[in-house]
Amino acid sequence: MVSYPKRIVILAVILVALTGCTMPPPPQQVQSAPASQPAAITPPAQPEATTPIPLKVAVAPYLSYAPFYIAQAEGYFTEQGLDVEILRVTRSSDAIASLAQGQLDVASFPISSALLNAIVRDSGIKIVASKDRAVEQTCVYSGLVARSGSGISSTDVISPQLLKDLKYDVTLTAMGGFMLDTVLKPYGLSVDEITLADMPNAAATLDGMLQGTVDVAVMIEPWITQARSTGAGDVWLARGEIAPDNQLAIVAFGPTILKDNPQAGERFMVAYLKAVRHFSEGMTESTLALLEKELELDRVLLTEMCLPYIPLDGEINAQSIIDFGDWAAARDSIDAPVTVEQFWEPRFVEYARQTLEGSH
Repeated sequence: MVSYPKRIVILAVILVALTGCTMPPPPQQVQSAPASQPAAITPPAQPEATTPIPLKVAVAPYLSYAPFYIAQAEGYFTEQGLDVEILRVTRSSDAIASLAQGQLDVASFPISSALLNAIVRDSGIKIVASKDRAVEQTCVYSGLVARSGSGISSTDVISPQLLKDLKYDVTLTAMGGFMLDTVLKPYGLSVDEITLADMPNAAATLDGMLQGTVDVAVMIEPWITQARSTGAGDVWLARGEIAPDNQLAIVAFGPTILKDNPQAGERFMVAYLKAVRHFSEGMTESTLALLEKELELDRVLLTEMCLPYIPLDGEINAQSIIDFGDWAAARDSIDAPVTVEQFWEPRFVEYARQTLEGSH
């Protein structure tokens, strides 16, 4: 038997007592939500202080993209730990392909056959928030504009033959085509019986009205105000009158967020909805200066324009998208009618609302 000095024995007893009093922290318990329900989201007070997450976000030079510019300029993206690169795009079809291929992370599109086809073909794209919706307003942000002298206005007596003889600038595979078809239907006509004036962009459409080669066009701001100010034409029917609460455009995420980094999507949505609320305050001096620079529009024109309606909660009008999908499928513009589950992912706006409400 080995004998140890008393001092060593006493030290050993003390160490055993000390280690016996210290318990390791229990492992964190994670409770899974039922398979049929999304996991509950507990929004953090502030994003963790980590390396900023890079995101590529596509925008276009239209007023409804104002929240993207505001979120960048006001530092809302930075607050959420994001390093956002804003990229200008001119063609929705190119942006859809880039989003599906992971070259973009976030993009905004008008509702179209191309968008819905990309979604139903499992490209990894989902609608995650609303952009502009066509509600009835005291001003007109989007609608059908008729050329001055065309014989078309809200007060004219319109015959089916007159409508058939006009030249229209409208994309039949987009929501504008659906809207025009709705207008023509009571006259016994459809968009398949009209003459199309295929214009490359809104500026060419405005010039076509001035030259008499375009009679009716689907327009949004700033082109409606420019049509009025130049005398080219005026609003015939506001989109909110034709299809109340119609979903004009949406925000979409691609697979780089939906599959690879949903946390980045949550943070983006917080910044986006915060900017939407900022924009809803109207044309403040800071917003006016920002949009004057980013949209390259005259300040006077900006103050005269009708502002788009963008829901503060980010919710979409899913039924209007379904209605468009049914119409497009009947015309063989998309593979099949769409369901809400196919195109809508609400978790990000739900997260953002909880976060913003908890911050007040």
